[in-house]
Amino acid sequence: GSIKSMAAGEINGSIMCATLQKEENVCCPLQYSPTKTIFVISLQGTPGAHESNDGRLDLFKEKWRIACGSSSASTNIEHCPAPFDKRRGYGLTQAWIFCLWRARQLDEEAAIFLEDDARLFENRTQEFCDVNKRGELLSKLPSDTFLAFLGGHTWSYEDSAVPFRRVRNSYGTYGFLVPRNSIDDFHAALTHGLLHGSKDRKQNVHHNSLDPEPTFYRAAREYRKKIYAFNPLVIWHEGGYSNTWGKVRGNITGLETKKQGIKVSSGMANTTHKLSINSGHHRAVQENDSKRFQGVATKCAFCEGERGIPHLELVVPRTGGNTCGSIKSMAAGEINGSIMCATLQKEENVCCPLQYSPTKTIFVISLQGTPGAHESNDGRLDLFKEKWRIACGSSSASTNIEHCPAPFDKRRGYGLTQAWIFCLWRARQLDEEAAIFLEDDARLFENRTQEFCDVNKRGELLSKLPSDTFLAFLGGHTWSYEDSAVPFRRVRNSYGTYGFLVPRNSIDDFHAALTHGLLHGSKDRKQNVHHNSLDPEPTFYRAAREYRKKIYAFNPLVIWHEGGYSNTWGKVRGNITGLETKKQGIKVSSGMANTTHKLSINSGHHRAVQENDSKRFQGVATKCAFCEGERGIPHLELVVPRTGGNTCGSIKSMA
Repeated sequence: GSIKSMAAGEINGSIMCATLQKEENVCCPLQYSPTKTIFVISLQGTPGAHESNDGRLDLFKEKWRIACGSSSASTNIEHCPAPFDKRRGYGLTQAWIFCLWRARQLDEEAAIFLEDDARLFENRTQEFCDVNKRGELLSKLPSDTFLAFLGGHTWSYEDSAVPFRRVRNSYGTYGFLVPRNSIDDFHAALTHGLLHGSKDRKQNVHHNSLDPEPTFYRAAREYRKKIYAFNPLVIWHEGGYSNTWGKVRGNITGLETKKQGIKVSSGMANTTHKLSINSGHHRAVQENDSKRFQGVATKCAFCEGERGIPHLELVVPRTGGNTCGSIKSMAAGEINGSIMCATLQKEENVCCPLQYSPTKTIFVISLQGTPGAHESNDGRLDLFKEKWRIACGSSSASTNIEHCPAPFDKRRGYGLTQAWIFCLWRARQLDEEAAIFLEDDARLFENRTQEFCDVNKRGELLSKLPSDTFLAFLGGHTWSYEDSAVPFRRVRNSYGTYGFLVPRNSIDDFHAALTHGLLHGSKDRKQNVHHNSLDPEPTFYRAAREYRKKIYAFNPLVIWHEGGYSNTWGKVRGNITGLETKKQGIKVSSGMANTTHKLSINSGHHRAVQENDSKRFQGVATKCAFCEGERGIPHLELVVPRTGGNTCGSIKSMA
């Protein structure tokens, strides 16, 4: 009631109003949050897959439409493509990993996975087909849910609760969901299996097959969460050719209670309101807060850097007329770490924008510790860290070096590509300005240590990256340059992926390019498609063109490749510096300027919007709308952060 009274005195759209509105989830919570998307695992269209997969995704959609009737349109069915892999469970696991990325982009309450031979029970269509009723049902999921099975078989239940009953063991992964607060944990469990193999129920480790169910139940125990099954079940498995088992199998309903010896333990209540604090993000935040404050509450910090606030009178957009000065005053009355403080601090990018945003983490690709890898990989990650420490001296401590483990895969380029995909997920979690990848045999040039070792100087350097950057090479060889600009020069072609970075606004596009390669093979420079080897460089340059972005190289280069055993080529190779200009026929086109202030609108999200607009307008080109509302642009001269000095007025003209 008091918050309602406070809100009555605030202006809609102001910081205070937005902060108060966050408490609506307590005072007037929605009964549900609808989850509109269902990911359907299918090998339809996958090269090398059994012919029985032809048309199976289409059949799923048709049966869904018939079962759901008019409600079918409220659900977005997305194809979750699985790569063809003869090893049991590997293709399926990779498909889940690919589509967890998409689930993160959609930011829905749960990631729902069905296989293309999953079918709805007739008595559950009304509740599960309609997106709102489905959302209301999912809102009742216990807060300690690791995942919830929509179907399965050979159950060992722990209770008989409705609508979700706890499960000790089961088989079948043709239908389940993962709530948002368990997606990080589920992703970690899947990648661990790809990297280290899976243990069966007798604790034997296998590297040629992955059994998802033991992985699921083991991970749930490790994360102190539970696995549930919908009660009654929602889906059953239609008979037909099984890609998992390589033979035809009959219908599986999961209702064969007596035949399959299902155990129901009496007296085991399904606790739906247990507070879960096991998400990795909240755990990390709490640990950091504990270290930072050591129990002492501090004043909310706002623009406390050396530059302070250059323009105290600057009106901050969408804050109800507040200036940077007034927000600074408001912050002085708040506690550091509070919701209000965090909300106010979001305006620092307007009132005291950093000249750079430091990127603290470097991901190092290494097969050290990977089962099956060549013996030369023993100790290579440790050697990288030691050489980094020696090269960087006291500055080395400011960088967080994270191991980016690569699975052992005999096909050239496949293990490396999967390692990048795994660590892009981590890069998304860290939310830094760029994902920096080095191989464990990458070494710093002596003349670049000062600029690249120190996290702040590195951040300042990265702030100069052109806004249309798809990726920027830190090292490489056999260059075909398009200009000689400093500190970044455009590249038409090159070889070597032992050091590069992907800026935040290209991570989605880069991830899409990598997964496409795993699913469909890679084209060489003669457009021949290969399924037993992936050549990253052609993939990078082709993707950059498709996304209308550019590839750059640091000038001068930052790293070189130390000689030794090459996992890519299976032999010993010498040092590679990338400085052999004359020998390798580097071309430098004159007059090609490095444009650093071009505004980029090519992120995956904007591209999807543009494609939808194209379909909506049926080929009619319309002017790009920018601030067309009644208020227009209050301050045309306002400089927009991270656009290279562009003002609202100049961006309006560009639009």
